[in-house]
Amino acid sequence: MGKILYTPQINHYIHTLGDRQNYYSDSLYQYDKKAYKDIDKIFELLEKISPVTENGCRELWFRAERGSIEQWEKYEDLYELGEVENREEYEDLWLCHCPKEVEWYNFTAVEDKEIQYRAVLLGNRPVIVIDPKRQKGFELEISDLTGWLVEQIQEAIKKLEDGTYMDYVRDNLPPEHKTGTIKQKYLWEMYPHIKEELFKGLTDNDLSEFVAFAEAQCQDWEENTTHLDSMTAGDFFRFCAMGYKAMGYTDCDKTPKEQYKSHADGRDDGLLDLDIDSADAFEEWLTSTRMRIGHPFEVCRGGNSTHISLYPHKDENGYFLRLDGSSEARSNETMKFYLALCRAGIPVYLSDADVLIDRVKGEEKVGVVPQGIIPKYRHMDFPKEKVISFMNLPYDEEEKVAKKCVWQDITEVHLL
Repeated sequence: MGKILYTPQINHYIHTLGDRQNYYSDSLYQYDKKAYKDIDKIFELLEKISPVTENGCRELWFRAERGSIEQWEKYEDLYELGEVENREEYEDLWLCHCPKEVEWYNFTAVEDKEIQYRAVLLGNRPVIVIDPKRQKGFELEISDLTGWLVEQIQEAIKKLEDGTYMDYVRDNLPPEHKTGTIKQKYLWEMYPHIKEELFKGLTDNDLSEFVAFAEAQCQDWEENTTHLDSMTAGDFFRFCAMGYKAMGYTDCDKTPKEQYKSHADGRDDGLLDLDIDSADAFEEWLTSTRMRIGHPFEVCRGGNSTHISLYPHKDENGYFLRLDGSSEARSNETMKFYLALCRAGIPVYLSDADVLIDRVKGEEKVGVVPQGIIPKYRHMDFPKEKVISFMNLPYDEEEKVAKKCVWQDITEVHLL
């Protein structure tokens, strides 16, 4: 049996190594000779275990104990640094940093033998990366960690051999490491302010009207049946201004074109240069086959998933609009924008209308992803469900929220 590692030491390795071992680093840490031998052993042992992805990724679960307070930090060191003034503060700080007696760690490893690439993630952070294509950085001694990993893998293989591994993980894995969904209404029960903020400025009548409009639209935007005979750049700016006014934006006393300039992304791709009264100019610009490199339809600027877009479309029947802004952070504005256009009789299709309808009713499924995973762009974790909002379990109400979640099955692992 090698040296026991407690959660403070493991977390230290994860924090130290995870900060540099990423895809964007020019160089990578090097390791001590013992660590490299352990790494070879790790990947040798993993050959016995079934991969969980097509690229040969292996996944296991390990656990570690918190240990005594001395395993975390020495009282004398913290006192000298002025971090604590007495033993009571020392213990409080320890429990703040290490609240759980036992921690679980997701272990993931992948290898490409052809290019001699190896990567090990622990707690969803890269702790070991070997990539001959990148520069060599300075050396770290991590043999305590690699030795611990070897022993954990060996222990997992024993459990797989006697058939107890999967039952052990299913019965004991804490909810903060699971993937699942929870309905919005359950979150509102525990956090009423979420609902208040989400529908701020929208009355019950507004929400009912929004649902009625959204439910009445066609299922696919390409099948839209209501159209305008023509559209100009000036019309498009006017439609944007309707939304800006409904959302309570500033500059509503300016011309629609000036409002667009104030609130849109800025990369207008020549839209602002068009004759605002020429339907021919707008049609030629919209239907041109040239490469479009701007973001002219990002009418409310934001991040990759937190902006609002208004797309004009033309088919054989004429023009219509498509409004896209279903992120939870922007759905309040999107609903107001949509209502303004619908009430004015402007033909508009709302993207992700089904999700937004469920959001209003509290039936939307929010994806709950494991601790250590940033809750953004995790659509791939829910292949059989339409989930566009994500979260980690909150620390303050972890158990209460977990009880309302519908959890996915734990990934099956077996011996080859």
